[in-house]
Amino acid sequence: MTRDVMVSVSGIHTVDGESGDVAVVTSGIYYKKNGKHYIIYDEFQEGLERPIRCTIKLYDRKAEIIRGGDVRAHMEFEVGKTTVNCYSTPFGEIILTISTFDMEVREEEDSVRAEILYSLEMNSVKTSDSRVVIEARSKQVREEDRDGE
Repeated sequence: MTRDVMVSVSGIHTVDGESGDVAVVTSGIYYKKNGKHYIIYDEFQEGLERPIRCTIKLYDRKAEIIRGGDVRAHMEFEVGKTTVNCYSTPFGEIILTISTFDMEVREEEDSVRAEILYSLEMNSVKTSDSRVVIEARSKQVREEDRDGE
């Protein structure tokens, strides 16, 4: 897989039977070191002047999502475990409790894809059952796919 990738992060959050989708597609950097997949990209959010630097680490039934900048967080997902994480925003801090039910990471020649199923609590109140899909795909392959259409 190439270092330059297209990153797709999509999430479905279900609250009281109602689903809401969130998606980010952007360019980023990928590398693999000591058996861990690293995906790094900048995310732009409305109302913030600077981008948020996101680093995703994927490995053996565990994932970490680290956000830096005006919005800071270090969220950990580990199958069968519950983790407590702090999510800092310009408006204050939120305590996130994440219970991870399942996670699958698939590595192919030109991509890596992870799917994580978890529940989320904010400040001790359950807010959603969630599914996030993270994919990094070589830019070169993306361009070849486009040329073949």
